[in-house]
Amino acid sequence: MIAETQARLERLQAKQDHKMALSDKRLLPLTNTLSAAKGQIIKAQKGLGIGPQSFGARIEKHQLWIDQIEAERAIAEGNLEIYQNESDILMLALSVAGSVVSTGGDPTSIVEDTLEEIENAGESDDRNTAHYNYEQARSLRLGNTEESEASA
Repeated sequence: MIAETQARLERLQAKQDHKMALSDKRLLPLTNTLSAAKGQIIKAQKGLGIGPQSFGARIEKHQLWIDQIEAERAIAEGNLEIYQNESDILMLALSVAGSVVSTGGDPTSIVEDTLEEIENAGESDDRNTAHYNYEQARSLRLGNTEESEASA
C-alpha cells in the first residue's frame, strides 16, 4: 500500500514538473521541439491508419485507376491490330478491284466480300473480353469513388 502511494506521488510530481517546464521560458526551445515532434507523429499516424487518407486507401484508389488504364491499353492494342489488318485487307482489295475495273469487269463482288470479311474480322472474343474488362475496371473505380464520397 505504501509502495502504491509512493508511485502515485511520484507520478503526480512528474506531472507537476512537466507543467512547470511548459511555462518556463528558458525551456521554450525544448517545448517547441516537442510540439513539432508530436505534430509529425500525428501526421505519420494519419497515413498509417485506416481512414480515407491512409496510405492503403490511397494506393487502392490509384490501383483502380491503373486497372482501368491497363484495360484501355488492351483495347487500344487490340484495335490497332484489327485496324492494321483491316487496312491490309482493304489495300489488297483495292488493288484487285482496280485490276478488275481496268479490264472492264465489275468489282461489286470484291467490294461486298471485302466488307463482309472486315466485319467478321472486327468481332473477336479478345476484343469483347477487352471491352468487358474495361467496363469492369471502370465500374469498380467509379463504385469505389462513390463509396468514398458517401463515407466522407
